[in-house]
Amino acid sequence: MGQRMTRRQVAEGLELYAQKNYDAAIKKWTTALPKMKDNRLRFSTLGYLALASRDRGRNKDYLVHAVQQIDIAHELDDNVLRAQAYLNLSRANEMLADYFKAVSYSRLAMQYSFATDVVQGYALLVMADSYIGLCNFPKVLECLDKALSISHENEDHLMEVQVVNTMGKVFLALKDFPKALAFQQRAHELALSNAVYAGEQDANSSAKFLRLTKLKLATSLRIMGDFQGATKCVEEAMRSASSVGDRPVQAKCLVCVGDIQRSQNNNEVACKKYEAAIQMLQDMNDRCSSTLAMLGLVKSLLALDTQKQMVSDNESSIDRFLISLMVTDNCRCHFPHE
Repeated sequence: MGQRMTRRQVAEGLELYAQKNYDAAIKKWTTALPKMKDNRLRFSTLGYLALASRDRGRNKDYLVHAVQQIDIAHELDDNVLRAQAYLNLSRANEMLADYFKAVSYSRLAMQYSFATDVVQGYALLVMADSYIGLCNFPKVLECLDKALSISHENEDHLMEVQVVNTMGKVFLALKDFPKALAFQQRAHELALSNAVYAGEQDANSSAKFLRLTKLKLATSLRIMGDFQGATKCVEEAMRSASSVGDRPVQAKCLVCVGDIQRSQNNNEVACKKYEAAIQMLQDMNDRCSSTLAMLGLVKSLLALDTQKQMVSDNESSIDRFLISLMVTDNCRCHFPHE
């Protein structure tokens, strides 16, 4: 009777998650977890908790749940579960900007999965994002090429969206802005098409990646000088994120709005956006995004200074400030895109 009630709580949590009531779902699963005797049920419930924690920006909780999954996978000696757990662990470390660990755990996820398994593709995507942070672009391209092949073999359209989106990030980092824009536009088109045809089970993921591609597209448009187009994209992404409580995208939208305002010399408005974003991003332990937001804030504050000589004297200190933060967060590359 007790285990039946526990399974019912897990099912109720899934219903709440489908309704985008993430906090209530997390509470339901957290309550049910200590009562579980079936390790496989514990493993899947920890997976649900990890997913919901990621959606709410609770990156450290995401890491904790992934570690707990690893323990269960080892206890059951199940390679399929090991692969899933290591994939979650790699994602959590990438989000916390611990890129070397993310690459290492991605390799373990691949080691315990079949060559054409979707786990391989998503592990390669984590590796690609991590290698961008480590400024190893040949490795990025190698990972993306393999991930694209796996996405086609499995007809995994969400994986394909992420591959194309990451290619846009590569060209942003390399400052080839026209190519970055072309890839982000393609990623957005794919995400839009996928969202139209997505089933009920994939609706949340499809909507999430549609928001993300709009946000990335806004960045490229801003850099290319299309402030109106950039503003439209980021406002649409923000509305979608706010409607479902997607805090990570909300925070990144605030950074993007700050960048747009700063690019138009509206530095007071930009400062307010950056400050709001930094508070959210630090709460989520999103180190890379908070670093970029801090850099934008510093640039806006310097631009507001009326003493031009002081601004000139401090330009090099901006770079030193950013480098110190990036080194602290193991993020070597990825200076903003201008």
